[in-house]
Amino acid sequence: MKRALTALAMTACLTLAATVAATTWGDSKQKCPACGAEVAVQEIASYGSYVYQWPSKLQLLYWPMTDPRVLYFCPKCHLSLLMGDFKALPADKLEAVRAAVARLKAEQPALKEYWEVPMAYRLPLAEAAYTVLGRDDAFWARFHRMAGYHLELSGKPELARAARERALAAAERLIAAKAEAPPLKENLIAKGSMLYLLGKKEEALAALQLAKGTPIEGKGFTDEQKKNGNKYLDDLAEELTAKVKAGEPLPP
Repeated sequence: MKRALTALAMTACLTLAATVAATTWGDSKQKCPACGAEVAVQEIASYGSYVYQWPSKLQLLYWPMTDPRVLYFCPKCHLSLLMGDFKALPADKLEAVRAAVARLKAEQPALKEYWEVPMAYRLPLAEAAYTVLGRDDAFWARFHRMAGYHLELSGKPELARAARERALAAAERLIAAKAEAPPLKENLIAKGSMLYLLGKKEEALAALQLAKGTPIEGKGFTDEQKKNGNKYLDDLAEELTAKVKAGEPLPP
């Protein structure tokens, strides 16, 4: 799935007025790219810019990544991939993906909908597939933030913590590499959020303070995007800083 909901990609959306604070899904069917089975899935029907203001923003996570329907699942072979990636697999990696998923496959109770399959089961399957397919640190930082979010909601605090430690490590690698996408400002906020969720309050505050003093840079952004992106991320850093100082939990 493309990183469509990154902080800078949203800046154009943030200039639009939202009239309905809801999201909708529609039924669809897709062929599993690993085994060819027909899979009943859900596709996005509608949403608005309001999703960028929902509380999960404090974890640098945005809908639909906060919805269990985003992670597709084949009930036959158990391939799990984010919705935008559930398509043809590279021919040279197809057998390796099948083997990686098969090693983790276990019996699951009969469920009507794919999103009812526990995220604690689907996430490792997806990680195994993506490891074979190859993904960069920007992907893994977001993937593990998503995993931590869903695992916490599923009542798996230890698994959530492990996922957030990995999200933090990926963010720190991006910072060290001076990555431009996501920009440094965004990676610092992600670092601060994960540090706080891992119980490292002072380190989190230091990362957020640094983020507030870091402008968005990069040749791929217009002046308007930089202006809107800086405003959004500065406001986000301020809101997160207030939560950290007050010792309040981050809302889902």
